[in-house]
Amino acid sequence: MKKNIQIFAAAMVANFLLVPLVMAETLSDISGHKYQSAIQSLVDMNVIDGHPDGTFRPDTAINRAEFLKIVVGASADNIGTGANCFPDVKTDWYAKYVCYAKSIGIVEGYPDGLFRPAQNVNYVEAMKMLYEANNDDGLANPEGSEWYSKYSEDAVQNQIFISGIALNQMMKRGEIAQLTWNYREQKGLNDGGTTDGGTTDGGTTDGGTTDGGTTDGGTSDGGTYTGSGSAGVDQSACAAMTVPAGAIYVATSGNDTTGDGSSSAPYRTVNNAIQNVSAGDTIVVRAGTYVEPDELRIREANVTLMSYPGEWAVLDRTSDSDNAGVYFYVGSNGGKLQCIEVMGGYYAFSTETMWDWGEADISGASNILIENAKLHDSANDVVKIKPNSDNITIRKSEIYNSGKAQTPGDCNAEGIDNVNGDNTVVQDNYIHNTCSTGVYLKGGATNGLIEGNVIENTGAAGILVGFDTSPEYFDTAVNPDYYENIGGIVRNNLIMNTGWAGIGLYASKDAQVYNNTIVNAASVYHSAIYFGVTFQDWEDSAGRPANVNPTIRDNVVSQSSSLDMPMVSIRYSDELGGLSALEGNATMSGNCYFQQGGAARFHDGRDQMDVGGWMDDWEGNLAEWKTHMATDTDSLETDPQLNSDHMAGGTCAGKGYGVL
Repeated sequence: MKKNIQIFAAAMVANFLLVPLVMAETLSDISGHKYQSAIQSLVDMNVIDGHPDGTFRPDTAINRAEFLKIVVGASADNIGTGANCFPDVKTDWYAKYVCYAKSIGIVEGYPDGLFRPAQNVNYVEAMKMLYEANNDDGLANPEGSEWYSKYSEDAVQNQIFISGIALNQMMKRGEIAQLTWNYREQKGLNDGGTTDGGTTDGGTTDGGTTDGGTTDGGTSDGGTYTGSGSAGVDQSACAAMTVPAGAIYVATSGNDTTGDGSSSAPYRTVNNAIQNVSAGDTIVVRAGTYVEPDELRIREANVTLMSYPGEWAVLDRTSDSDNAGVYFYVGSNGGKLQCIEVMGGYYAFSTETMWDWGEADISGASNILIENAKLHDSANDVVKIKPNSDNITIRKSEIYNSGKAQTPGDCNAEGIDNVNGDNTVVQDNYIHNTCSTGVYLKGGATNGLIEGNVIENTGAAGILVGFDTSPEYFDTAVNPDYYENIGGIVRNNLIMNTGWAGIGLYASKDAQVYNNTIVNAASVYHSAIYFGVTFQDWEDSAGRPANVNPTIRDNVVSQSSSLDMPMVSIRYSDELGGLSALEGNATMSGNCYFQQGGAARFHDGRDQMDVGGWMDDWEGNLAEWKTHMATDTDSLETDPQLNSDHMAGGTCAGKGYGVL
């Protein structure tokens, strides 16, 4: 007998995201969130709860194993001690939940026989588990013929479906709460309360399909925002911004001495406005260019810095290459930088952290939004996210011209440089012409999401999941093995013309890389998709782990005839007693590879082969790669027929960038 909703509810009380829980209360990070009403209502009903620190973290992803424990995990005595029910489900903590769910038909696994516990759960998978766990077969006679039609059509018909979320979209905690609320409400299981966050409209869904488990990499909504499918600044959204009462105004006609910051008597400089700001204030900058010789340091919480709706303000910090352009300092949590341009500074934008202040509190400025901004021409990195600056969202922005104070070809200046900041979202940005890498999340950065971006013309890599970080920046209490990146997701990005890897992985754990398109990567080093080793300053205390459990699927790689680097390369180094870039194997499937004018090559430095009487690293073609790696077996070598928008056609249709 499948679990009923009472057990499901109890499971959520006990196990929501597998952390110790707090008593029902008003959570500190859901105010104003799209799904606030649903979250709070379920908390009040003791259906779900938050984290011990009083947060809910509604924008954190949830994987298949975690969600399945929520669905079936209330009564461990009744589900047995199952194990080894899938090739990738052995005796792990989640094995009994997965094996129980399999035994009663809630899950069946993927066509390749795997369950993929670390893969984030998508919308239709969550619906199926929710319905099946409650003995609910959905719509008896659905119009559609897909395996999920009976659930999705019932959800639409009964107003359970959350509008604006694609069927293949990976779910966040807030979305799971809204879906749960909708199901309980429409099935008569809620005991009062109303919600208007994420209301359903009974409409149809067209955001992509799944094939019984395999997703095609839809976009994520980042909590309050649904990925648009286009990259860069949305000026129409800026024009639609509103100015709250009591805003502080800055204008080129203003005066810092006689002005009071009102619309009729604005300040002249942004720096003066910042000196007069209080927590929760909005600084509105009228059109024009503002030469600001001093660092724009925001210290108060929940401060918004924006252009006036329909206008565009430029903050010129090019005269100062020693300090940040805009600096969200300690205490600035909840801040926003929207619809405005910042040029120059050591970093155009930076957070501050207390990581190395020698105090008990090592937190950084967190919960910050950069949206529809232009950031460029910095002396070093354009955007710098420092340790423990968590929940930073960068979306719909243009980021370019890093490293203006450095020498091209010999520089270290990223578009976005994140060192040990968790839950970072980099979404729908146009990142280009960077002195080194476009984006990396390293130093133990956890649960980062990089999606929907167009990244091109990078001196180094396009995207790096992890890289090489000094040991002092790792939080060894939660990451004792010194993984550079944990649970990172890279999906639906277009990456073109890189000096190093299109996408590289360094000391990552449980990384997922899917539905990306890489064009003309690795013109200088690496390969289009690259597994690298990390040295972590050669310190004795460092861990330097290999990449573990990566998933690489449904990507498109297209290389011109002038480029002769491998499609995929796995590094091995003899240094420090031997360093391998990959432990075990990678889960790879459904990728499309194309080498114009020749055959695609693959490289594994961990193994040696006889080349004319001397030993060298293993290399081979795609067929040999499949045999050598025992993975990537359904991947293709063919022209992806990219159109003007770089979307794949032919046998590669439905893969790579642009699949929403």
